[in-house]
Amino acid sequence: MMWLVNDESILSIFIEENTMKKIILLLVVCALPFFSVFAGEPSNDWRSAKLYGNDNEYASLRKVNIFKQDGEYRVYIHNQFRFECQLSFDEKGNPAQLSGCKSREEPRPICRDIHNPNSVCARGSNCFQTLPETNPRCYNNWAVKEAAVKLSCVVRKKEHVCRGKYTLINNEYQSKAYMTIAGRR
Repeated sequence: MMWLVNDESILSIFIEENTMKKIILLLVVCALPFFSVFAGEPSNDWRSAKLYGNDNEYASLRKVNIFKQDGEYRVYIHNQFRFECQLSFDEKGNPAQLSGCKSREEPRPICRDIHNPNSVCARGSNCFQTLPETNPRCYNNWAVKEAAVKLSCVVRKKEHVCRGKYTLINNEYQSKAYMTIAGRR
């Protein structure tokens, strides 16, 4: 390669280099809408779609809401166990993990007649001997055993589906289950 050094050639190299930087910058700026700019933020698909899902594979699909509360995203599944969880997103803006899941369902007493301390249930469980009963084991309350539930997402022909396996518990009962969040494409 032969270099001719004069003021005009140095100026043209500078202009070409500067133009190339501008072109690259323009391409990057134009591509941003196609990618999630902030990791951990939901994509528009999840913010604007009508979402549905369930809290176990035997339950019907019901409405799902994603909302922001106190600076964090949360999901509420309007289903059998009415779970509300903190929701985190991956770098693509898809749901990645549920954590701190709590049922919005009111705990139910394990004994039917809570005002009868002499009932078979009250005597056998040692619950409701005095009121108000504050022992949590005297109430049935559905819960998620794991602190965090990892979600796996797939894109299907007409929908985007994210599912995670967890352990559903209620006092002595426990069973493996899946939570699903989905939306039409």
